Amino acid sequence: MVELKKEINGCCIFTDKIESFCEKIEKSYPETVGNFTLELFKDDKAMAVFETNYKENALTILKIYFELSNEGKHFYSYEMWKEAVERKIIIETATTFLKKQKFSERSLYVGRNGNEILKEYDIHRLPYGSKNTNKYMAVCGTSFVNLEKLEDINEHLTSKKYVTMKSILESRKKLKDTMNKLNYKHFSLLNKETLNEINKNSISENEYKLFETFENKVLTGIVNDVFGKYSKIAMVGSMANHTAIKGSTLDYTILTSIEMKKDKKFNKDEALEKVCELLKNEKTLSDVKIEKSSKFSLIHMKSSNIPNVDITLSVDNLLGVEFTQVCESAQKQCHSFAPLGRLLRLWLKELSLNTGETKVWGTYFFDLLLLRLLEKRRLISYNMMKTFDAYRIHNYQQLIKRCQNICKLISNEKEIDELMIGSYFMMFLLEYGIHFPQHHGMTFPFSTVLDSHTIDLSHGKLCFVKGGFTVLHSAYIGDVKKYRYFVNALITTLWEVVAYLTNTAYSSVKFKYVKEDGTDGENNPLEEYLIVDIGEMKENEENNKIFTFDNAKKIMNKI
Repeated sequence: MVELKKEINGCCIFTDKIESFCEKIEKSYPETVGNFTLELFKDDKAMAVFETNYKENALTILKIYFELSNEGKHFYSYEMWKEAVERKIIIETATTFLKKQKFSERSLYVGRNGNEILKEYDIHRLPYGSKNTNKYMAVCGTSFVNLEKLEDINEHLTSKKYVTMKSILESRKKLKDTMNKLNYKHFSLLNKETLNEINKNSISENEYKLFETFENKVLTGIVNDVFGKYSKIAMVGSMANHTAIKGSTLDYTILTSIEMKKDKKFNKDEALEKVCELLKNEKTLSDVKIEKSSKFSLIHMKSSNIPNVDITLSVDNLLGVEFTQVCESAQKQCHSFAPLGRLLRLWLKELSLNTGETKVWGTYFFDLLLLRLLEKRRLISYNMMKTFDAYRIHNYQQLIKRCQNICKLISNEKEIDELMIGSYFMMFLLEYGIHFPQHHGMTFPFSTVLDSHTIDLSHGKLCFVKGGFTVLHSAYIGDVKKYRYFVNALITTLWEVVAYLTNTAYSSVKFKYVKEDGTDGENNPLEEYLIVDIGEMKENEENNKIFTFDNAKKIMNKI
């Protein structure tokens, strides 16, 4: 695989040859655009090649390749066009690349008339929604690791897999159009029954009191002995955010005091290991172990006084503390936040999206996107988020009071219609299915589900989004099977919510699994793709008052 080494200095071996390269291309390139390779220069030290790769009704690829053999350095410039392109444009683009090329470390020119230098690890900045100033530009970006795949893209466009993926996506677009035509007027149908289900699965006031006792009697003494008396313990995660359901993890973090941070001999990781050893001596605790990672280490444990709850303890998870404050502010601005967070976790649990081989993102990621949805709908404003002291003591009285308030809220019939849980949940799923949320600078291919021209629904494979062809950057889901399962689960759930809200029979839409070659599948959501068949929209005659995920679970083989 190509690896670019050190930066080439200003006295590049090709500097005085660029004009002759441009002239050679102009004279040698045929009148008709097609497959063509031209050796611009070659000797014992270096080589320069101009090449176009053409396939009718598919892609035209322009590549300029430089190699310095004695230093093992390789440089590329690429441009792609999805539509027919004239000889003049090929020549102009090649000239631009040659005259503007700055041979930088691990750099690659991609599109925009050669104005953008792309570094390998900047791939996540590129894709969906970037405004292309070059009207002929079809490529959003590439990665050196996947460079050889770009050579094969024309073959990809005539494969059985391409035809299959195209038909799958066309069927999903029809589903989106069908849902748009349905009249969402039964917003409150989902609320009362769903809120009862949320209530049944919520963490109770008594359980928060158990957490308080556990922290005071078990954690505080041991943590103070190791981290000093000025250290603090804070609850973070879904329990602190009040978005947890039964089975959620109870997360704590130790906030190191300023005094300990000033001590040069103090080592957080070693201190956490000491805490772990001391916790192993606690009779009420079991399965105490430490998990080390590059981000931060975690102690895992279980307590006989808090049955069926996994407990974790970390050090200085300030992001978690900050996020708790953000969620607290969001809850004050939009009362639907906590119930929505719990409904979201019920969905993840029911469709096995948070456990085992089908686990995708952590629930923290989904909470972030839930906040994003509420902000986009102008239900919350980040400008109204209050500043806070990250080191303040976590107040259990405040936690329990919030628990009481949320419980009253979702059991008060007068508040139910205002909460609009059903319609917000539907919009949340639509956000995943139709838009392209961004998080921490990473771009996630949610548009692949219903509303794009994606050819391969897998991470790390060639596909094209609205801006053109690209190699998807693998972020949270690095596993092709998991991503395929997630997409299938999302589509089936989305239709279940829409059908329920509009009192439409779920059977009005048929789902069928197909393999990559277009043949019938064997109902394997990890290996196969769902294709959608839209039938006649019939009224739901079952008169279901309680919303469940049963239809989606059947299709996903979870029942």
